[in-house]
Amino acid sequence: MQHSEPVLSSSPDKPFFAKEQITMKKRKTNQFISILLALVLLLCSVVPAYAVEGGEPDPIESQDLFITDEVAKHIALLFLEDMVNTGLTTWDESTELVRVVPMYDETGENISAYTAELTSGYIVISSYADVPNLIFEWADEAEPVYAGLPAAHNARSAAKIIYVGPVDYYLDSGSDTLTGIEGEQVPRDALSNDFDEYRDIENVSPEAIEMLTEAKQEALENGGIAPLAADNTLGGYITDSAAYAKNVYGGSWKCTSWKNDWESAAHFATTYDFPGYTFHCGLVAITNAIKMFGKKYNSRIIQNSSDLEIFLKVFAINSATWNEYYDPGGGTYDDCAGEFIDKSFEAYTVSPTIKAYGQYPCSIDRIKSSIAPNKLMYIMLQNYNSGGKPYENHHLIGYAWACLNNSYQGNKYFIKACDGHNTSARNLDASRLIMDKYWEIRF
Repeated sequence: MQHSEPVLSSSPDKPFFAKEQITMKKRKTNQFISILLALVLLLCSVVPAYAVEGGEPDPIESQDLFITDEVAKHIALLFLEDMVNTGLTTWDESTELVRVVPMYDETGENISAYTAELTSGYIVISSYADVPNLIFEWADEAEPVYAGLPAAHNARSAAKIIYVGPVDYYLDSGSDTLTGIEGEQVPRDALSNDFDEYRDIENVSPEAIEMLTEAKQEALENGGIAPLAADNTLGGYITDSAAYAKNVYGGSWKCTSWKNDWESAAHFATTYDFPGYTFHCGLVAITNAIKMFGKKYNSRIIQNSSDLEIFLKVFAINSATWNEYYDPGGGTYDDCAGEFIDKSFEAYTVSPTIKAYGQYPCSIDRIKSSIAPNKLMYIMLQNYNSGGKPYENHHLIGYAWACLNNSYQGNKYFIKACDGHNTSARNLDASRLIMDKYWEIRF
């Protein structure tokens, strides 16, 4: 089923339809998603922290209704599942979600929607829950519209995609002029998005309002902090990938393949081992990488050095360069982390020279390539589990991967990591690393 141009609804309160005129069955699908969204929002713990203890929670505010990339992913999967069940599209059980791409309003600062890229077709999801239709566009066979943008390969990595209305896409390379689908140059200040005027709390289901209100009340009762999600649930730490997959995705999961050459050398220094320092997870990750190299490659100087000695040497490298790599008020700079890793290993005069390469996207193929007997991943998370708050923006070392399979849902990949929070390994859901990058450390 090929897509047609999106059409405006004849009803003024429903501005954006999907890629084709939808049937009653599809309308029910959108209503079904609107209800389930409340559950997804709660599971992802998108309710922010509150500073006032006790009393009544504030009314539902705009930020409470923001849809994160993780929530958008679940909405896309629910929509995909429903459409497969209708038999009205070319999608089937083999269709998979590849990635979720954030798109921005004309300022380039605020997320306006997400595109869920599938193995065939795509789905565009609203960034806020209070619009009449959460699904702005979809196609079961065509590529995303922004694939036609000039330098589209950059549109999926460095440059941003601007989305201000149906089929109204632009490429934002950081200047005051944006590039349109036909290559036209458009001043940024000449654009405005079509979405804000249709946002209304009345569009949110009563179930969602009730659940969000209860979550805010719970946050107040816990001293203003939303409680951390339980291990192996959405928003929590992953200590058992199979249990997590069952809790989050449903069904039973079996490990079918894996790669783990570093287990005996894994090292678990944590940020808590170095009191008095702030935002120092990057330094801890480098410390763990150095200790792992020392054990695996039998470097006596490293093996005989304590965690603190290595950490202080790494810290001294940054101090000698006037905080070029690490800012105590903000953490290790992503773009400079590779050079920071290089200089940290140089301090131990190891041979041959150890280098960090990147930055690479956390795709499955990349993960499989970068976890090897002579490689580690220095992963830079951005708001991973931002609701449950186990990591948010955080740097850590990935050293193994495993593939879990469910006969209906296919494969899910997990990375085993020295996370800088725990004295034993924890895992990352690779499907949630869609916006994250890493440096590959080669030995």
